[in-house]
Amino acid sequence: MCQAIKEMLQDEREEGHAEERMDNIRKIMKNLSITVEQAMDILEVEGEERKKYLVMMQGF
Repeated sequence: MCQAIKEMLQDEREEGHAEERMDNIRKIMKNLSITVEQAMDILEVEGEERKKYLVMMQGF
């Protein structure tokens, strides 16, 4: 498979994972009435990934 196609597929997988993770964080926050930090603790989101989702959640 062409390298460009491989990279495109990888980007799509990563984007899909991020969207799914954001949905999970939001659902946990809503259903348990907890903060974004607490929801990420439950999901064991750490390090750079945690920072990324905190920034993304600022828009909501």
